[in-house]
Amino acid sequence: MFRILLVEDILRALEELRELLQEAFPNALLETASTVEEGQNKIKTAAENNQPFDIAILDFKLPADQGLNPEIDESLCQEIKIRMREALIIHITAFHEDFAVTKHIARYHAGKNDPSAELIQKSNDWPRKLLGRIKVHLIGRQFDDLFGRQTGAVETRKATSGAGSSTHSLAALSRDIVAYWRDLDDATKARIREHFETTEDEQQVHVTLWRRK
Repeated sequence: MFRILLVEDILRALEELRELLQEAFPNALLETASTVEEGQNKIKTAAENNQPFDIAILDFKLPADQGLNPEIDESLCQEIKIRMREALIIHITAFHEDFAVTKHIARYHAGKNDPSAELIQKSNDWPRKLLGRIKVHLIGRQFDDLFGRQTGAVETRKATSGAGSSTHSLAALSRDIVAYWRDLDDATKARIREHFETTEDEQQVHVTLWRRK
């Protein structure tokens, strides 16, 4: 189970994105907001309840409150950066070349220890790119939990909490690999092949965990 925060001020776009995400990730817990204030309240409540968001999808231009004009907002991203450092932040914008947008990415997401972030331009096929980036992130998180965090070319194996837990997690990871395979990037597929044997046909990929001595 994972949690998604979606903040978009255009209500039709918000509803379309909500439906898209719920269809692609039916087991996710999805919360939405249409203003900066609503988004801040969602983040605060999630942090106080120790239920951080795994993914935050933020429009760059948002009204501070109902009835106000949308403006470039950095506060939601900063709140998540402070409270939920493991979250993937996805900024969506129709103004990807705007100086304020590029400056924000350079300031808050370019450092070695900065939270993961993705900038997705609102252009043709951008919803598919959004879903693909989320799927890559989710597969990566599951790999980190099962096998350890990957650093460069080195991956340190991580002990799991028990055989039953490990078996359940491996089964869930295998199902997600099959479901998401067509949308995964080459680096993620290469990481998968380090632990799973994969065979593809016209319908889907088949995965089997390598038996290690």
